[in-house]
Amino acid sequence: MERPTLQDIIERAKARGMDIGSEPGPEPIEPEDLMGTYEVAKYLGWTTGQVSDYAAKSAAGMPAPIARLRCGRIWLRPQIEAWAERRSYLVSKEET
Repeated sequence: MERPTLQDIIERAKARGMDIGSEPGPEPIEPEDLMGTYEVAKYLGWTTGQVSDYAAKSAAGMPAPIARLRCGRIWLRPQIEAWAERRSYLVSKEET
């Protein structure tokens, strides 16, 4: 069975009515454009538990992940960056 591309995952998410934020451009999405719970936590300066708790609360307004894998939720970096900026969350200055 062929592995789905990120574009396939995004299209499935859209078909389910998920708001995934900005559309991917014509260039392929690079691995650094994807964020799991750990990467989101590091970016926000939170713990992974805080990210998981926040993601589980629909009222929190966190973007829906584009995929849920065995390893956890996966978001597009632009989704998280835009959400964090709108919410004025403190973002760590470290590179993620």
